[in-house]
Amino acid sequence: AKDARLYWVQTTISPFMDDGGKPAMYVAISSDITSRKVNEIELLRHRDHLEEMVQQKTSDVQQNLVDIKRALTELERQKFMINQHAVVSMTDIAGRIYYANDKFSKVSGFPLEEYMWQDHIIVNSGCHPKGFFKEMYETIARGEVWHADVCNRAKDGHLYWLDSTVTVFMGEDGKPS
Repeated sequence: AKDARLYWVQTTISPFMDDGGKPAMYVAISSDITSRKVNEIELLRHRDHLEEMVQQKTSDVQQNLVDIKRALTELERQKFMINQHAVVSMTDIAGRIYYANDKFSKVSGFPLEEYMWQDHIIVNSGCHPKGFFKEMYETIARGEVWHADVCNRAKDGHLYWLDSTVTVFMGEDGKPS
């Protein structure tokens, strides 16, 4: 047949009994359930497609987590290498130290508890001309890198020089954070 389509029907067959309790005839009632079956099949296809998409997204997230862990491990390795070589400190926007590595304490003679949340003025030697640090603040406020040799004073009073590089973290608003 040209128009051969698949149809689904649901049929209920009920016997009619004679006076002796034997089936005398059967009545079959059928309903066309084709549209319901087509919808069920379509729903199953969509479910399977959604499950595939969820599996793919789950796989993508797992790969991203692996990549993030790898990147964090690499950053930790780089941080370790930098900390072995350089004095590192970080400040908030007001200039208060919120992080410094062990090398900072070793070179300056100040233990962590004495410089944490203090301004870098704690190590200021007073040796630089008046505009020296003003130029630094103006440079980093523009998001640029500042580089200079800086003379600091250790806790015991001796002077020491650092080849210093100051960078700034910029916030989403484009201003130093």
